[in-house]
Amino acid sequence: MQYSYKLRLTSPTKPIDLFKGESKIGILQGSYKNIWTKMFDYFILKNSTFIRFEIKDSNHNHRLTSSSVTKLGNKKVKIIYTPSKNEKTELVIKDSKMFDIGDEATFEYNENTFVIKKPSLKPAKLLLNNHLIAEWKDYHLNRTVTLDIFNYDYIQDEYLILGIFHCYFYTIDR
Repeated sequence: MQYSYKLRLTSPTKPIDLFKGESKIGILQGSYKNIWTKMFDYFILKNSTFIRFEIKDSNHNHRLTSSSVTKLGNKKVKIIYTPSKNEKTELVIKDSKMFDIGDEATFEYNENTFVIKKPSLKPAKLLLNNHLIAEWKDYHLNRTVTLDIFNYDYIQDEYLILGIFHCYFYTIDR
């Protein structure tokens, strides 16, 4: 199953439409806690360290929120995922490969440890026990992102998978 969206070149706080094939399935939007954190990100850090993201489905239900909890160079992203109205799950994506080329991060979900790997200049992959679940590609020239979910056991968690990749890699690939 393929998902896609267009990244905004200038304003990460404007809504971005999320698509599953040709059908719109929701929106992704960034926000800042206050104007000072936004100014600090834009003018001093020149990236999106303090941005928070939210995903809403096509019925405007909150499906995912994220925030950076990075401390002293150890990149961490906290995600609150809402798979259904009566259920919320909190998870933390942690950088597990700090001094090497490429990125690797882990997180716990449903009593499993998932791994995200992104070698330099290659797509990011979501793995469970070395089995490919999804692949995320950022096409820099046209600012398009595609996500392919290969393991259909995880289709019901499409908002979580979209959010994990976007929230973790946005500061790198912006």
